[in-house]
Amino acid sequence: MKKLFILWLLLIPMISYAASNPYPKTQTFNGVVSTPCTRVVWQEVYDRLKVALPGWGNAVDWYRNAANDGYQVGSEAKPNSIAVYSGYQGYGHVAFVVSVSDETMYVVENKGSGEGKTEGSRSKGIGSGEQSELYLIGFIYITEPKTSGSPSSSNSSSSSTTISKQSNNSSLKSLTIENVDLNFAKDNYFYTLNVPYEISNITINGQTDSNKAKVDGLKNYELNVGENIIIIKVTAEDNSESSYILNITRDKEVVKKQSKEENKIEVNKKESVKKFKWSNYYLIPIIGLIILISVVIILVIKNKKRRK
Repeated sequence: MKKLFILWLLLIPMISYAASNPYPKTQTFNGVVSTPCTRVVWQEVYDRLKVALPGWGNAVDWYRNAANDGYQVGSEAKPNSIAVYSGYQGYGHVAFVVSVSDETMYVVENKGSGEGKTEGSRSKGIGSGEQSELYLIGFIYITEPKTSGSPSSSNSSSSSTTISKQSNNSSLKSLTIENVDLNFAKDNYFYTLNVPYEISNITINGQTDSNKAKVDGLKNYELNVGENIIIIKVTAEDNSESSYILNITRDKEVVKKQSKEENKIEVNKKESVKKFKWSNYYLIPIIGLIILISVVIILVIKNKKRRK
């Protein structure tokens, strides 16, 4: 019995336990019960890649939290990566990328309603609009080497060399649009704005959070009437990327609608002007006739006076 107990103690370290999914099995949103997209994607990563991810909160927060944990992120769709979306009333969405083609990617994600998962194709373009107002922010690359970790040193007995870590900070410190209130926050990657028809172009300015990062897209833009998607891409020193997406809707030109009473007054004015114009044609000969008659009467009266 004692030998069996000792053997059991020796076997404890060899026993492996399945990682626990930190997300709930179901959620109820707007009265619809479904499996959270975060649970589906977490489980796909674990089952396919044997990687137990931490709990990164709501789907929209995965991109930034993954980068903070050292995972490489970017705008290129790759197999075995995680696609992160903003939108869906601020909660965002995630999907596991299985394969990538020229224009689309094949993903695994949660069902719109009901428990379980589903597979299908989605556009792989950053900023592409999807159902439920979802917009693609970028990708988390699970299988690529992480950028964080303690510095390593050489085994040389005479000296040691510290390897400096490149910055993965791909955030913006500021982002402004002239004459438009943006309400910017560096961890918010998607903005929906409405501007009046009179604003036909905008100028976007900004500054990176790290002086080692580069930003593309800070310039003047012509706005079309309707939806305009603008992407501001930030590239960190280690080449990881973040994309800030602006969905700006320019209103249509407003044509003032007149009330029935205003329309009636306008019609009466036009009719009066029209009648006045037509009366001009008859007024001139009538006046001429009156003058002629008056002249004749005056001459007749004068002749009568002379005869007397």
